[in-house]
Amino acid sequence: MVRLIAADMDGTLLNNRKELPEDIVPVIKVLQRMDVRFVVASGRQYKNLLSFFPEISDIIAFICVNGSLIYDRGQLVSIYEIDPNLLYEPIGTARHIAGSHMVVTCVDGVYTESRDQDFLQFAKKYFCDLQQVDCFEQILKTDKVVQCSVYHPEAKKHVLPALSAFKECIEIYLSENMWVDIHRLGVDKGTGLQELQQRYGITAGESMAFGDYLNDIGLMKACTHTFAMKNSHPALAAMCKYQIGSNNENAVVGAIKKWFHIG
Repeated sequence: MVRLIAADMDGTLLNNRKELPEDIVPVIKVLQRMDVRFVVASGRQYKNLLSFFPEISDIIAFICVNGSLIYDRGQLVSIYEIDPNLLYEPIGTARHIAGSHMVVTCVDGVYTESRDQDFLQFAKKYFCDLQQVDCFEQILKTDKVVQCSVYHPEAKKHVLPALSAFKECIEIYLSENMWVDIHRLGVDKGTGLQELQQRYGITAGESMAFGDYLNDIGLMKACTHTFAMKNSHPALAAMCKYQIGSNNENAVVGAIKKWFHIG
């Protein structure tokens, strides 16, 4: 019996126009009446995710910033900040990667040093209230950093190798083709989901997950019933029990309706 559903956003619930399926909210309300928990698991910040689910944010949970911030029914329940002393060198390295831009996500704000207008417009799709600062080092001294995101059109080729020297002290992984994310070591969507499972008294065998990319691997490891999108990274698809349609085909909602026999 499935008692919890966790779903990624970009490339999974959201289509390529960054739109939610029209019927996802009614389906979540039906699931609630069936005593099935719904968890949004994303690399996005809480405020951004709230904008997609304003009317039901009090009945669902959010694993935000790839597991670094966890909210349950409107309440912040966990913060996994990164030791600022571990970030000075990676930030310095990322600054020198030609064509890259960085965003630092904190508990109380989101910051960038970039002045590139095209990047700023693009980044606003992912980050709410993005603020410009002269240097990240001042933020490291005053706020709790939960994620550093480095953007590059070819992040796998240019960013991931440059930051690999730091992988023994911080979590570094490709979250989309153009983003490399840095987190506290051992923190990902999967650890966030395990915390919620323990909070609810729900097992991996009672949990279902939907995802498409490498930052969803931890999510899949925490669940028995795993679904990969048609547009998934091959490594993620290989570890999932089921493959469904793409994010442009409303495949997540379709799979949920079929599993739970909803209208």
